[in-house]
Amino acid sequence: MEPRCTTGTVAVSEVAPGKLNVEVSVGSLYPILPQQTGRYNVAQKVKRSHAVVSAGMFMTARSPVPQYLPQQWAAYTHPEGQVYFARNGPIRVVTDSYLYKSEIADKIVSWVQYIEKEAESKGFALSDSVELYVQLEEEDCNYYIADHAARTLFWLEDYETTELGLLPVVSPSHLKLQLEEHYWGHVEHYCMHPIKFQNNIVDEAINQLIHACGDQMTSSSSTFPYSFKECKDFLDILTPARERVHDGHIITIVARIFNVVANNRYWTHYGQEQARLSRDTSILEESSGHSAWGSSIASVVSLRVSDFFASRLDTIFTDDYVYSMDWQKFMTQALGKWRGAFVQSLALLMLHIFCFFIPVSRPLAIVSAGFLSSSILTSAVLIHYHQDLETGSAGEAVSSSSLVTRFP
Repeated sequence: MEPRCTTGTVAVSEVAPGKLNVEVSVGSLYPILPQQTGRYNVAQKVKRSHAVVSAGMFMTARSPVPQYLPQQWAAYTHPEGQVYFARNGPIRVVTDSYLYKSEIADKIVSWVQYIEKEAESKGFALSDSVELYVQLEEEDCNYYIADHAARTLFWLEDYETTELGLLPVVSPSHLKLQLEEHYWGHVEHYCMHPIKFQNNIVDEAINQLIHACGDQMTSSSSTFPYSFKECKDFLDILTPARERVHDGHIITIVARIFNVVANNRYWTHYGQEQARLSRDTSILEESSGHSAWGSSIASVVSLRVSDFFASRLDTIFTDDYVYSMDWQKFMTQALGKWRGAFVQSLALLMLHIFCFFIPVSRPLAIVSAGFLSSSILTSAVLIHYHQDLETGSAGEAVSSSSLVTRFP
């Protein structure tokens, strides 16, 4: 993507004690989404080595050697173990770039100053509910701005959804649902510093999960993304924590739940003119027709056994969206059928031993044994390949769906 903003040399104020008026040459500014930061990638391998344990090291009475950070910045550690840094300034800023390295800190501070000036020049009134994310990438900088009051992300320039890696939408409010999903991804990853929420998000999550439990109990086609059992398990965790709304350990759990819920609301067109009220109902126009010749051949070769799988896949993959509970049920049924076919074919093949003792057509017995052997081999391969998917997630279902027997 071509950058919409570029800078030259930016003057930096105090970065650390004794370091003033630093000038850092910077490159280009790029928009990014929280899911595009490469958080779970291994940036570099580390090597352990032995060290000296100094006398009295880490004891309470001795202050550790300080690691300097730029003014107003502090380090936080996510419950998963990832360290990140947050600035409590006029505009709050978070980054996972390693600010303990002075050269990185210098560049981050310069980029933050540049973005602040750009926002001011473009007339953005950034309130205390706004939080800037920056990520250093060599001389360039990736960024987005999160709004905790609006529960959305925004940037300083106009972009097409394709440029940002977002999916197609039907309305501005539908786009807002998709941005809210990514907003909760941001909150999930940066949850340990003080965050000002407009509402008690734990209570909000509890209310949604209670409704979802009732919906799952009274409807076999509820559109909520979690099963009844999963909702109950979440309620058991969150109900005792409803007063701990500022605890980052609780915030990251709630944010992860809301991330999934917002994603589900995008796919079900929540609040749109035509919403999906049943998870087996299609609401999208088909982009093109599909040829049935492949399915017809598979149906004939498999003696119509493949019709069951094709029908079930068409049902659970509604508008290319699948629920993990439906996928797991389908895989349990499929594996049961394949295991049954394996046992039956093996038993029938064993009966061919009697062909040596009773008068039968030798060619017919060979053909029969060949088909049975093929059935055994096919069933074994299908069971081996799919057995781990019986408890797979919706993401795994989508990833593997192209490998399941579905013909264009």
